[in-house]
Amino acid sequence: MAEPPPSGAALRAYLALTHLAAPVARRHLQTRLARGKEDPDRWHEKRGLPSAARPEGPLAWLHAVGVGEVLALPGLARALRAARPGLTVLVTSSSRTSAEALAPNLPDGAIHQFLPLDVPRWRRRFLDHWRPDLSVWAERDLWPGFLHELARRGIPAALVNARMDAASARQKARASGLFHDLYSRFALIETQDEATARHIAGFGIPPARIAVTGSL
Repeated sequence: MAEPPPSGAALRAYLALTHLAAPVARRHLQTRLARGKEDPDRWHEKRGLPSAARPEGPLAWLHAVGVGEVLALPGLARALRAARPGLTVLVTSSSRTSAEALAPNLPDGAIHQFLPLDVPRWRRRFLDHWRPDLSVWAERDLWPGFLHELARRGIPAALVNARMDAASARQKARASGLFHDLYSRFALIETQDEATARHIAGFGIPPARIAVTGSL
């Protein structure tokens, strides 16, 4: 496995806390399940227990959170499959509503799963099962433990459709070391606009690694 980029104190602290998070995360999921906020047939996916087999061959993993962000991914999935016939695309999201919105729009050769919570054992289960050759994150949702583990395993990651307004940039600046570490783990960052590109570069990311490509 590859050696990940050096981690600052904030990321190290986050990773340490996630080792203690499993009991709390399990109770959180059970509470959401009781309130109807989780799919009763698929909530185990959020503990890294897959409900689908991994097809043979190369696999690209795309992740987004909300409905709007997730619905931008089917077009990208089709483009990836057109460029690489035989590629399987795994699309993950976090909410039940986003999964329901995605279901009728999922292209051939694509699979949907819920992303596990960022608990060490759960994320290892997920990555051990799916073994992605590429990881693509959309817009704003970044899971530090997953990004660290991807780098450790030598799996390239990209951030696409990124957007960050001035208020969000100021908020993230309070944890600038953490966000420097996270953005540093992306081999490629594509933003919706010039302002987002400037904000991300402000966390010490080389501008050559950032491209302004517009909205998906």
